[in-house]
Amino acid sequence: MGSGPLADRVCIVTGSSRGIGKVLALRLAQDGADVVVCARSTEQGELPGTIGETAAAVEALGSRALAIRLDLTEDAEVDAVVDRTLGVFGRIDILVNNAVIVGPRRTLLGGDAAFLDLAYRVNVRGPYRLIERVSEVMAGQGGGTIVNITSGAAKHPQAPVVAATPADLDAMDPSYGITKAALDRVTTAYASELKAHIAIVSVSPGLVIT
Repeated sequence: MGSGPLADRVCIVTGSSRGIGKVLALRLAQDGADVVVCARSTEQGELPGTIGETAAAVEALGSRALAIRLDLTEDAEVDAVVDRTLGVFGRIDILVNNAVIVGPRRTLLGGDAAFLDLAYRVNVRGPYRLIERVSEVMAGQGGGTIVNITSGAAKHPQAPVVAATPADLDAMDPSYGITKAALDRVTTAYASELKAHIAIVSVSPGLVIT
């Protein structure tokens, strides 16, 4: 168990095998928290990092770690994260909804809704289910904090003055901004209901090169 301002606190960080999520997990550990490291990456693939590597780095900082594979599209895996965390640590103090799926742009004309459906399940519904489960735990223990990592892409862009160029259509899929806007709305929709015991906030970190 670590020492510091978050000693005795238990944190769940999704998407923490790499990037922003890994940095957040390590910073929480530096401040003394025990960290549940969640992501789909259990083995090395095209992208660097695994949940096991992040968990080892957390433990090297003197905190306890628990690595759990999490596919946010699977309700059973969402429930397993909460249940295993309680089984090992007995409490949940902080949830960081950081995991996200981002893909290359799909055109609206001639396209289909398949990727939007996937983005919704990973970026909105999965975090919602975690909030739902974790809020019950936090309310029962007297408090907690939920942080939703969002994005400036959630904001309305300026109205276009010219048609999209081929370069514009070779960028990030709009489903990212669409679903991040929805996650922002989840935050504000339930803030008053949870306020008696739980702080729920959205954090937009700005452009991060990972």
